[in-house]
Amino acid sequence: MLHPQLRIEQVAPAYEQTLPPNGVITLRTLPFCIGRGFANELRVDHTDVSRRHACVRFEDDYYLIEDLGSRNGTLVNGVRLAGGEQRRLRDGDIIQVAGIISLAFVDPFVTREQPDIRPMRVRGLWLDPQAQIVLLGSERVDLP
Repeated sequence: MLHPQLRIEQVAPAYEQTLPPNGVITLRTLPFCIGRGFANELRVDHTDVSRRHACVRFEDDYYLIEDLGSRNGTLVNGVRLAGGEQRRLRDGDIIQVAGIISLAFVDPFVTREQPDIRPMRVRGLWLDPQAQIVLLGSERVDLP
């Protein structure tokens, strides 16, 4: 089973904590909470981080991050969330927790663009991924 991940991008220089050696945290349990308290899935033992700082959830087929009313804020791509605000996470979004740690969200279900894909023809079927066109003979096939 695929799980989303948080890739550690940056840790404040004054902050030292044992983090995963490969710099990747797999979110096997959701909700996945971040904070200074012991009950969090990611414990960041720093005074700038609130006991319950932020939480990643999965709702309606989307990953969301919520600031849990933290004192020093949760930012997504440089924009601070209001206390209690939820924001949809997209692959590659950067989450900053109180300026102490920056994490990149990795969505395992994202469809990645492949730049060198060319149109393809097989036995009367023609596919053009760039133009998103499918032809069967000379008839266009509409896909959902």
